[in-house]
Amino acid sequence: MSSKEPAPRFFTFVFFAAIWTFLFLAIAYFSSNSGTIPLRWPYLVVFSSGLALIGVLCKAMPAGEIFADRIAARTERERARERESKKWIAGGWTPQERAESVIDTQRHIFDGNRRSHPERDPHAWLALTLEGRDNWGGREQSYYHGLTSRYSVLDSIDLPVALGLFILHREDPQSAAVYGKKFEQMMLPVYELIEKGEFVSKWRATNPWTAANHPEVAEDIEKTFGKSGP
Repeated sequence: MSSKEPAPRFFTFVFFAAIWTFLFLAIAYFSSNSGTIPLRWPYLVVFSSGLALIGVLCKAMPAGEIFADRIAARTERERARERESKKWIAGGWTPQERAESVIDTQRHIFDGNRRSHPERDPHAWLALTLEGRDNWGGREQSYYHGLTSRYSVLDSIDLPVALGLFILHREDPQSAAVYGKKFEQMMLPVYELIEKGEFVSKWRATNPWTAANHPEVAEDIEKTFGKSGP
């Protein structure tokens, strides 16, 4: 994580330090014959050593950074939803403003999922983003993979934009029409891959994590778009 983003790592330390403090106080209390929490120096040394160890682990271990990123991503997702909700409640916006708001929300949530799960791939991040949208959740993962498969082979900058426009087509076609031509141009490379029978090989190369961890999704893509390559 960049040095410009220290807060999430700090919150990770605070989280585990709070757990350690609670456990230490509980153990010290119940191990004391007097029924009080002793403050003798051996206890203080153990407590301080525990905090120091937590600090070192949070700084050195990748798991600590990933946990911190997931906290930051979850916060960013909530902020993105809140921004869109406030604009929706305020009303009075044009179809273009509505479209830009939805796209912006998907971009923030997509980026958050990518930071939370760096080991995954574009298709997995798109599916998680769609699943997390209000009124879209509660289905099997294969459902979201199926709806986002066409967009998963796009350039990274276009991924959340394409998802946002797809959502708009379902939720607010009038606003989606503003970006109709842009969406068609964005999808041209995908249509070409499908026409040439190269979509499946492109999908597998772009989304190895999904192909390995969701064989049912890979099988469905094979059936939908046909096998490609030798």
